[in-house]
Amino acid sequence: MANATWSETWRRLFKATNRKNPAVSSVTVGTSAVLLATGTSTMLDRGVLEIYNTSSAIIYLGPSTVTTSDGIPLLPNDVYYWYSEDDLYAIAESSGNAVRVIETR
Repeated sequence: MANATWSETWRRLFKATNRKNPAVSSVTVGTSAVLLATGTSTMLDRGVLEIYNTSSAIIYLGPSTVTTSDGIPLLPNDVYYWYSEDDLYAIAESSGNAVRVIETR
């Protein structure tokens, strides 16, 4: 769903599913791996984590040891869905990159 607006992404996500208790947050991604979550830890019993890259930089996704050379690239204005309760981390080649996350049960 490349180049979708944030509101359009939100509408599509909740129109197509019956997810409950959404939590939305902005996470700043830099040169050190950061947890993608709406709080200080992953939502208990999370069903899906949606990540929307609002920055102009490529964000790389993976485990806590993710690097820019081995992470899954998330291009600017792109969306990634993580259907797992496992933690997901992000890193970039520069600091100050904002991504939006939605966690739902």
